[in-house]
Amino acid sequence: MQIDVVQVALEKLSHLTGLNWKWETRTDAAADTLTITDSQSGKEWLMTPTALERVGGLQWNALQKRLRKAKNQILIAAKISPAMREKLRTSDFNYLDSGGNTFVKQRDLYLLIESKDEYPDLPKEKRKLFTKTGLLLVFHLLAAPSALGKTYREWAEALDISLGSVTNTMSLLKEQGYLLKKGDNQWRLHNREQLLEQWVQAYREGPWEQAVWGRYRFADKEIQHNWQQVALPAGTCWSGEPAAYMLNVYLRPAKWILYTSGDVPALMKALRILPDKNGEVWVLRKFWNETIIPSTEAIAPALLVFADLADDNDARTMETAKLFYDEFLANQL
Repeated sequence: MQIDVVQVALEKLSHLTGLNWKWETRTDAAADTLTITDSQSGKEWLMTPTALERVGGLQWNALQKRLRKAKNQILIAAKISPAMREKLRTSDFNYLDSGGNTFVKQRDLYLLIESKDEYPDLPKEKRKLFTKTGLLLVFHLLAAPSALGKTYREWAEALDISLGSVTNTMSLLKEQGYLLKKGDNQWRLHNREQLLEQWVQAYREGPWEQAVWGRYRFADKEIQHNWQQVALPAGTCWSGEPAAYMLNVYLRPAKWILYTSGDVPALMKALRILPDKNGEVWVLRKFWNETIIPSTEAIAPALLVFADLADDNDARTMETAKLFYDEFLANQL
C-alpha cells in the first residue's frame, strides 16, 4: 500500500508544481532518498522520505521522533487531516499526501499547497486486517493482552464471530509482525503502539459511525452542567471527553460520548436528552465483552476513551488525546 501512496502523492506533486522526482530505495541499512528536481534551473533537493498509510494525531511524540531521525525528512501519506497538517507545519516538518497537500521548506525551496481534500481511490490490499471482526478482535487483544492465551475457538465464542475470522486475523497479525512467538504455543504482541494507531484510525473511519445509536441534546442545562452526578443506567459508560475529565485530564466536555448495551429510553430519561441530529451527545452501542474487558466506574476502557478523543480534525481534542495517552496508555504498550 505504501508504494501506491508514494507513487500517487509524488505524481500529484509533479502535476501541481512541474517539479520532477526520483525515489532511490537502499538495500543496505541506509534510508531511502527522494530527490526533487527543477528541470528549468537544474536545482536539486535531497530529502529522506517516511511513508505511512495513515497519519493521525495519536502518538505525536513518536511521530516527531521518527521525523527527526534524519535531516530533511518528508512525511508522505495517503491522507493528512487539516489539523495535522497545521501541526506539522508549526513544527517545520515537511509533508505530502495523495490529495496534493504539500509543505516543503528547504534551502531556496518553499512549497505550501492546500488542496480541496479530494483524494484518489488507492488500490486495496488483498487481505485486510481491519475488517469488522478484525477490529473487534484486535481491540480485545490490545485492551486485554493477558487474554492472548485463549484458543481461537475460545475467541470465536467470546466475541460471537466465526472461527475462520479469528484464524484470518491472527494470521495477518503474524504476517505483519504484530504477533511474535515467545515459546511453545505462546505469543506476544509486538509494535503495539503502531498497532494501536492503525486500529484507532480504522475504527474512526467507519465502524465508529456505524456504532452510533443516535445523537441527542441536553434538554436541561442544569443536568448538562452537573452530568457527573447523574446515575447512568446499567450497561452504560462514558467515553471521550467526559471520561477524560473524570480521570482528571483537564478538558471540560463539549462533546458527550456514551456506550450502552442497556435501555436507551432509560438513558434519555436519566440525562434528560432529546433526539437531535446536531446534538452534543452521542450514544453508541457497546461492542466489547465485559468478561474480558470490564468497565470500571462508568468509564469505557482506556483504549476506547483514547480512540474517541483522537479526532484528528479537532486540534483541541488531539492535545487531550496526547495527554491521555501519555498518562494511561504509554506504559502499557
